[in-house]
This record gives sequence, C-alpha cells and structure tokens, in this order.
Amino acid sequence: MEVNRAEEGDGTFSDLHAQLATLALRTDGKLRSFLRRFERDPQLVDDLVQDVYVEVLKSLRNFGGRSCLESWIFGVAQNVGRQHVAKAVAHRARFVDMDMEDGPADTRGAPDVLHIVALQQRLRLVDQKMRAMPEALSSTFEAYIEEGLTYEQAAKSLSIPIGTVRSRIFRVRELVQDC
Repeated sequence: MEVNRAEEGDGTFSDLHAQLATLALRTDGKLRSFLRRFERDPQLVDDLVQDVYVEVLKSLRNFGGRSCLESWIFGVAQNVGRQHVAKAVAHRARFVDMDMEDGPADTRGAPDVLHIVALQQRLRLVDQKMRAMPEALSSTFEAYIEEGLTYEQAAKSLSIPIGTVRSRIFRVRELVQDC
C-alpha cells in the first residue's frame, strides 16, 4: 500500500492518517508478532505497539512515499524494538550495580548481566551481517520476514522463481546461524 496523496481523498495530511488507521487494523497481528522478537510479555508488547504508532504519527510528515507505508512502519517498529531492548538492558544493569553497592545480593531469578551483554553482542553481529548482505538476499528476506509474505507471495512480488526465494532465505539463515 503506497501512500499516494493524489489518488486518495483531497491529498491532505488527514488522508495519511486515514490510510494509517486502515493499515493499523490490517497489520496489527503481524506487527505484534514482529515486536514479540523484542519482548515476550504481552502487556509490554501492547505498549510497544502503541509506541510504534506514536512514533509513526510523530514522523508521518517525514514519510516521503518512496517505499510502502507498511514497510516504513515495520522499520519504525524495528527501531522501537531495539530501543526497548537497549533500555531494558541498561535498566537491569543499573539495578545490578546498585545491588553491588549494598554488598552481595540474592541473585536468584535476576537476569545474568553477562548473558544480556552476550545477547546484545549477538544482536549487533546479526545486524552487521544483515546490513552487509547483498541486495538480492536482503530484499528477499525483507519480503519474507518483515512483510510476512509466503515464499509464493515473495516470488511474485519480486518477480523471481520460488526456488530462488527458498535458496536466498536458506542463505540468509546460514549467514546469521554462526552468530
């Protein structure tokens, strides 16, 4: 769904809001599923969904229409998810530091800071590999994962054979598997 101000309504900013509302209803499940990669708690996922739409509304005037509105929203969602993880890690680390000031603390059930740091490093490595991927791999991966298309739909969307989609997704998985 591309935003085309000339095609819908009178071309005003409110048209974008209407399109966004329609898109939000249509993609709510995919967006929640996508954000569960960053947070498992359903209530916090609800908060992240709201954060995404707040950020989208704040930035909507900057949307140039060079891409699909849905893809742009998922890019915003990815940034919101990354910021959420970074804040959560910083928050947990701050509490661990405060516990250390008072002496040894009972750490049963507390997050392991080294584990969190290792996960952050893995996420950075995966992100680096994803950014360094050839365009053909990244466009196929975006169609399949970020847009939630099936192999068949991605093949049609990209005008390539389904076998090519399968092999590219396999190669992307191989690239990030050693992270």
